[in-house]
Amino acid sequence: MLSVIVLFSWVSVNTVNFVPLPMPKVPLEAPTLRFERKPLVRQRVVDRPFVASLALLGGAMAADYVSTSRMLDHGYGYETDPLYGRHPSNARLIAEGSAFYAAEIAGSYLLKRYGQKHPWARHLWIIGPSTMTVVHAECAVHNGKLAP
Repeated sequence: MLSVIVLFSWVSVNTVNFVPLPMPKVPLEAPTLRFERKPLVRQRVVDRPFVASLALLGGAMAADYVSTSRMLDHGYGYETDPLYGRHPSNARLIAEGSAFYAAEIAGSYLLKRYGQKHPWARHLWIIGPSTMTVVHAECAVHNGKLAP
C-alpha cells in the first residue's frame, strides 16, 4: 500500500513541471496516398473455353433428356425430379431443359463478366457448367443402364 502511495506522489510531483511544446505554425495535413491502378484490360467474355464448356454442358443435357425420354417411352422407369413430374412429355422435357440451359449460359456470362473487374471472382463462371455437365452425364449413364 505504501509503494502505491509513493508511486502516485512521485507521478504527481513530476507532472507539475510539464511544459507544453509549442504548436507548429503550419497546419499539419495527413499525407495523401496515391495508388496507381493498373489499366483494366477487357478481354472477350465469350472465348474458346467459355464456348467449349457450355457446348459440353449442352451435349450432356441433351444426352440426359434423350435417355430420359427413351426410358419413359419404353416404360422402364419414371422421372424422379419433382419439377418434371413422374411421366413428363417430350415437350415439357425440351421446354424446361432449354430454359435451364439458357439460365446456365446467362449466369456463366454474367459471372465471367463480373470476374473481369474483380480478380477474386475471375474463375467462378466455370463452376456451374462443369458441375452440371458431370451431373447430367451421370444421369444419362444411369438412364442408359435402365433402358437397354
